[in-house]
Amino acid sequence: MEPTIFLASLRLRLRRVVITDALARALRLFIACFVVFAVLDFSAALPSVLRLMIMVSTIAAVVLGLRKRLFKPLSHGMDDHALAQLVERRSSDLNGLLLSHIDGLELDERDRASLRERLPRSLLYRMVQGDGALRRGIGAGLLVIVLLGISFTNPQIASTAFQRFILPFGEAEWPRSTVHTAAFERNVVAEDEPLIISIDRPQGPPGALTLHWRNDQGDRDTQVLPALRGPWRELLNLDRASYEFEIQGVDALPLTLTAHVVGRPVAVWEEVVLTPPAYTKRPVQRLQSLSGAALLPGTKLEANFVLKRSDLRQNETTALRFNDAEISQWEINDQRLKFEFVVQEEGDLNLNLVDIHQGLREGVASDIEIQNRPATRIPLEVVADTIPQVALTGPKTGEA
Repeated sequence: MEPTIFLASLRLRLRRVVITDALARALRLFIACFVVFAVLDFSAALPSVLRLMIMVSTIAAVVLGLRKRLFKPLSHGMDDHALAQLVERRSSDLNGLLLSHIDGLELDERDRASLRERLPRSLLYRMVQGDGALRRGIGAGLLVIVLLGISFTNPQIASTAFQRFILPFGEAEWPRSTVHTAAFERNVVAEDEPLIISIDRPQGPPGALTLHWRNDQGDRDTQVLPALRGPWRELLNLDRASYEFEIQGVDALPLTLTAHVVGRPVAVWEEVVLTPPAYTKRPVQRLQSLSGAALLPGTKLEANFVLKRSDLRQNETTALRFNDAEISQWEINDQRLKFEFVVQEEGDLNLNLVDIHQGLREGVASDIEIQNRPATRIPLEVVADTIPQVALTGPKTGEA
């Protein structure tokens, strides 16, 4: 073989062996780390931080391995002189002919023929043993084929493993044999009503079900539901707070729900101003409430209430009625309700307050109304007007 062709073939073979060996080692290392991660994560559901550490460590190990076995060897120069020296050291029968030819020394025809005879193709394979790299490459290829086979037969598991490895803080979860569904009848209730939760297990074996909850004040509690099979329906009497519930059982993923127990809207008397009819010449009265007050027909009533409503409400409605008539002259400013009207007859003053919350009914988004209960009802008592006193007198001059 011609010396230049031999050296070019040797350079190409060296590159191929180095690249094959480095990539095969890196691929085997990555697959081994990935498989170990998948087994551990499937068995114990590793936390996100630990998954991140495993991912970073695996990538770092692969990069360092490639740097050592691929980038660093390929960065060294492989000119013809260096290759010729390598061949001369490995083959003693060249007697310096290859180096002499590369260095530009003139060889006679007999030496050139001898040099070509001493550079057979078999010497390339003896110079660069590629069997180990080939075995490692085949092994890595077989591992890739096995992984692809698993991916095709169990695509959900393979996809989940890859997502949990590449995206440690993602939301991918392993498929479980048990599945729970749950919903509140209403996830916003008044504090005098029970919070009703319905839970079912459409998939999975019988097993205990545990309900954990905590509120925004730091209180926690746990309840083990009695039956091993669903469905379950529980009535929970809880204090006013925002709650987070977690449902656990068998191997199902924890199911998290939120709910709110709120106070009903309340109207508290602040002040009531009664202005009697002008003809009575009675003074204006300022009272704390209308309890026991008797009003004359034509009395002007000005009422002031302090409203206590839930901070979680998204909207609200207020309605004022006296008997069957709606009172339209009212205003709310800084949670203070002020209204006025003239009382002409006995009757009931009704104040209806509704807090509207954006919540869920059986898992479906809905507006949930929380009313003041009992409704604010104020009876107004009207007394009969006083009978006017009339007196007749004669003329001032005394004429008849």
